[in-house]
Amino acid sequence: MRAALVPTQAGPLAGDRDVARIVVGAGATLVIEPVAATLALPGAPRTVLRLDATVLAGGRLVLDEGPLIVAAGADVRRHCTIELEAGAVAALRETVILGRDGEVPGTLNSTLRVTLAGRALLHDGMRFGAATAQADAHVALAPEHRVVVAVTMLGQRPARDGDVLELQGPGGMLRVSGSSLAAVEAAVDERWQTWSASCQLPGSVSPNV
Repeated sequence: MRAALVPTQAGPLAGDRDVARIVVGAGATLVIEPVAATLALPGAPRTVLRLDATVLAGGRLVLDEGPLIVAAGADVRRHCTIELEAGAVAALRETVILGRDGEVPGTLNSTLRVTLAGRALLHDGMRFGAATAQADAHVALAPEHRVVVAVTMLGQRPARDGDVLELQGPGGMLRVSGSSLAAVEAAVDERWQTWSASCQLPGSVSPNV
């Protein structure tokens, strides 16, 4: 089954708290496709974006999130948790754009926590802010890089590749940064197509979104 998370209002605005919950049934397959970019707008209150997903035994989840644009002056806390039961597999693509064209980024604190059969599989985090971008962004990103894309395979070990970070458990991650969305997407597209296709098996789904 294919679905999309569709926003019903502009934003998120400063201070918004958006929470989504996904449950994929045992042996089922769910593909979440992007509709449009999400623009986190500036303001003093923190914006919280939370996504919790559970994939029951033998289930498959492909989670392709649209780009998150962190505008100058925005303060965003994004948290994603994925719980995989035994035999479950997920493929995830996350895209972050640091600031609108010509501006410094706002502040982003993003975490991803994944468990497999009740045991930790991955804990990943990204933190960016306007001060870091101006003073020492080269420590984390190359100069002029403002787009970061991460593709992740979880619950299944991808083919060995020198660019891919192999997890201790079954899984792998590839993170690429660049100055434009088109260039970064082109760099990860082949890997994403392969990994996401391997997750898509026939079956029905019982989502709770």
